[in-house]
Amino acid sequence: MSKLSACFPLTVKLAPLSEAGQAKLEHVLGELTKSGEQFSSRVDAESGEPLIGGLSEAHLDGIVQHIVDAGLAIKVNQLQIAYRESISTKVIKDYTHKKLTAGHGQFARVVLVVEPNETYEGNTFAVTASDHSVPKKFVSGVAKGLETALISGVRIGAPVSSLKLTLVDGAFHDTDSSLIAFEIAARAAMREVLDEVGIVLEPVMSITVASPEEFVGSIVGDLNKRRGQIVSTELHVQSCIVRALVPIAGLLGYSVSLSSLSRGQASFASEFSHYQPTPGPDGPENFPPAIGMRA
Repeated sequence: MSKLSACFPLTVKLAPLSEAGQAKLEHVLGELTKSGEQFSSRVDAESGEPLIGGLSEAHLDGIVQHIVDAGLAIKVNQLQIAYRESISTKVIKDYTHKKLTAGHGQFARVVLVVEPNETYEGNTFAVTASDHSVPKKFVSGVAKGLETALISGVRIGAPVSSLKLTLVDGAFHDTDSSLIAFEIAARAAMREVLDEVGIVLEPVMSITVASPEEFVGSIVGDLNKRRGQIVSTELHVQSCIVRALVPIAGLLGYSVSLSSLSRGQASFASEFSHYQPTPGPDGPENFPPAIGMRA
């Protein structure tokens, strides 16, 4: 299981308005990639529509504008935050899959140690179980079951990341065990873990605000309301620099608010910093509207 690649904490769904638009969109995105533009592109598993990942609203707006300038008619909707799911504590899960049929039955037992990866970067999978408990020929079934379980979590259906998974023990039957049986056992075990101790992770941005000193008090107060953590304030000759860590859910529409607070005299830049657990089991109070801000 590979680690997460560079994180693009916001995504937007694009829908070409013609059949030929899909191929043209792929071409335009390919040209953008060649030019060095940093973004992600994938196809939504449910709708089949392209999803473009970016670093901020302004970044995504720039990519969309490039697509439009290339002469492609598209519908832009569903600005989404790239939430993740993980777990809050270490769990040892012992799960047995057993099913009787007219012919051979199905049997597989897995014992998994599932731990949070505190770096919040991705998932790893290791095997310490002996060949006598889980033969090597069945390990790939366990890995596949875990992979499919981690595609989407149980809290909000977001991808699951930041886990250390270890197969430490298990059991098999000479005739009733198979790759598919171990796949089913691992997937069910992982889903039970997520149901028991699953949490939601949110992307946090590192933000730098440059403003005349007279507006700093209002800017800092506003960042605090957005669940921001002030890292430093630095007074320079012509401006004051405020550095903070802010969940990206609190930064949607921030450019408009900052302009209002500073009478248009402040500016800011942001970049992805890290993932952190959201407040409460299912996220902050503004969680639902933050998922889909653009209709």
